[in-house]
Amino acid sequence: MTTATSPAGSHARRGDPGRRSPGRRKQAAGFTLLELLIVIAVIGLVYAVLPAGVFGGREGVELRSTARLVAEDLRRARGQAIASNREVAFLLDLEARRFGLPGRGKLAALPEGIEATVRTAGELLSDATQARIQFFPDGSSTGGSVTLSGAGKRYEVTVRWLTGEVRLAE
Repeated sequence: MTTATSPAGSHARRGDPGRRSPGRRKQAAGFTLLELLIVIAVIGLVYAVLPAGVFGGREGVELRSTARLVAEDLRRARGQAIASNREVAFLLDLEARRFGLPGRGKLAALPEGIEATVRTAGELLSDATQARIQFFPDGSSTGGSVTLSGAGKRYEVTVRWLTGEVRLAE
């Protein structure tokens, strides 16, 4: 078996990956500092703009969170009425800006900037600043709705009188 070598050595062959042309500089792989700074700036802009556009800012998040708390308290009142076999009321005090189940701990506060209105049976309004939605042992209720608005959005929590079902809608 014979081997052939060129007189100039193995690096002189055409197409050899180790061969360099005299005037060319080898380019390093990677990113420049300017490219990295541009990417970081774009990520920062997206991070700053996205929450406001998607959620309507902090106020929009607070509004949605409060609407979910109201719906949760209404469902809790229904569950307690069924479990305890007695009537349970959900209270919304518009003047004090508080809501929840009276007699079961501290009432939650409505955050600033959120307005609430209640629609319920007339006899469940006491002096036009407090409203109740009553739940009965069979799961039914007096029915009604709580509308929360602010930050250009509105959420409505409705309670069906026959079934006591609680629904949250934007």
